[in-house]
Amino acid sequence: MLLVAATTSCSRSPQGSDEELTLLIKLSSTTPFRAIEDGAHQDAYEVGDFQTITLFFYDAQDNPTEPYRVELKKEADIKKAMSDEGYEIKVRQAVRKVSAVAGRSGVWKAADLDKVTIDQLQSLKGADEAQKGGFLYKVPYVAPVKDVETDPNNAERLIVTLQPVPNVARLEISGDIAIPTESQKTIADWIVNNKMIPYAKGATNYSYVASPCELPIRYIEDFTIRGIYLNNYKETVGAASRNFLASDKYDTTGKVWTGHRTEMHTLFGALNEANNYAKTMTDGKVDAYQIYPGEDTDPEALDHIIVEVEYTLHTRVGYFDAFVYNKDKSDYVYACSRVETKPVQKLRRFITIRKFLVKKGTKDESLVAFEAGKIYRINLNYLSPLFSMNTNPDINETGDITEITPRRERTDELPEETTAAVLVDVSGWTHINIDTELE
Repeated sequence: MLLVAATTSCSRSPQGSDEELTLLIKLSSTTPFRAIEDGAHQDAYEVGDFQTITLFFYDAQDNPTEPYRVELKKEADIKKAMSDEGYEIKVRQAVRKVSAVAGRSGVWKAADLDKVTIDQLQSLKGADEAQKGGFLYKVPYVAPVKDVETDPNNAERLIVTLQPVPNVARLEISGDIAIPTESQKTIADWIVNNKMIPYAKGATNYSYVASPCELPIRYIEDFTIRGIYLNNYKETVGAASRNFLASDKYDTTGKVWTGHRTEMHTLFGALNEANNYAKTMTDGKVDAYQIYPGEDTDPEALDHIIVEVEYTLHTRVGYFDAFVYNKDKSDYVYACSRVETKPVQKLRRFITIRKFLVKKGTKDESLVAFEAGKIYRINLNYLSPLFSMNTNPDINETGDITEITPRRERTDELPEETTAAVLVDVSGWTHINIDTELE
C-alpha cells in the first residue's frame, strides 16, 4: 500500500499558493506472488523493492501540477519509500490528487501504459528475487488517481492512501487431461468380449437388444496435449476490441493457426518427444499468460483458452441387426450379427474454454470478467470427462458397468467449435481455482 502524506509547518495558504508542502511517500514492501513459469520453491514471493516508482500529481480539476512527475530511481530513495521512514518530497499546494506507477520505468504519464502491448508483458519470465528483469518486478503496478484529504489526526497535514495493483490478471494453466477408465482399452475389450457376442444359429449365448442399432465402442491411446492458445485477448490495456482468431484461420494441412502471436500460445512436441507436454510441465511448472482484464459490462470480457490435443482412437462397431427369436424371452430380438474393427484414427482436436466458474461459498458462480492483480489457476484435469465414452462415467472396473451408453466425442477438429466451462481457483496474487462444468 502506498501512503502519501503532505505536511506544512503553518496553516495552509490559499489554493494556488507557491508555498511548498512536504509529502511523505510510503510503499508497502509485502506484495505476495504465486510461483511463475519456472516452478515453485515456496508458496509465495514478495517484492522486496521495486526498481522504479513514479508519482504523478494533479490539481482538483485533474490537470497536472508542478511538479507533475517524480520518478524514484535511486536504491536509497526506493528503500525509504518502502520503509517505515518514508520518502519526503516538496510539492505545491495546488496538489489535490496523486497516482503512482511502480515497477515500470520510463512512464511519463499513466496513459503511456496503453502503449505496452500484452505480448511485451508476456515475454517477462521469472519470480525469483534475483530476477529483477522478470515478471515479478517489471509488470506495471498502478495506483489509480485518488483525492488528497486532510489528515483527521492533524489538521495541518494532507494525506492520501494509494493501493497499487498489477494492471494485468494472470492465467496459470497446469495439470493434464486423464483419459477416463471407461475410455481405455481394458474396459473396451471387456465390453466387446462380453456384451457384443455375435449370434450363431442354434446358439444360446449371444448379445441382443430390443431395437436395431449400431453400437460403437471406442478407446483412446497415446493421448497428449499439443498446444495451449490464449484467444479473444486485449492487445493493450485500453483496447476497445479483442484479438480473436476463428477457425477459418486454422491451416488444417499444416496444423497451424495463422496470424496468432507466438507469445500468446505454447506448442508442445508429439508424445515421447523431449518437449512434449508431460515432460515440459514437470516440477510444478505452469503455462502462464498475462492478460488485460475487460469490463464486467462487456459480454466479451473474458479471454478464451483453447487446448489442442492429439491422440489415437480405436473403434469397433457391433451391428445389432439380426432379427431372431429368443426362446428365453419368448419374443423376437435384434442380435449382434458381427463386430467390425474400424481403421485406427490419429486425431488432432480442440477444446475451447469460454466460460469460467468461481466458487463462492458452497456455490459456483459464473465469472464475468478477470480482475487485475489476481491469478486464475486452471487444472486441465477438469477437462478429462470430455473424453468419457462407452459407459456411464466414473467406471473403475468391469463390475461398475450397469449399462453401455456410447457417447459422441466432445472435441472438434477446428478451434472455437467446442466449449467447456471450467471452475477457476482465484487469488489476489494468491490463487483462484477454476473448476469444470462441461457442456
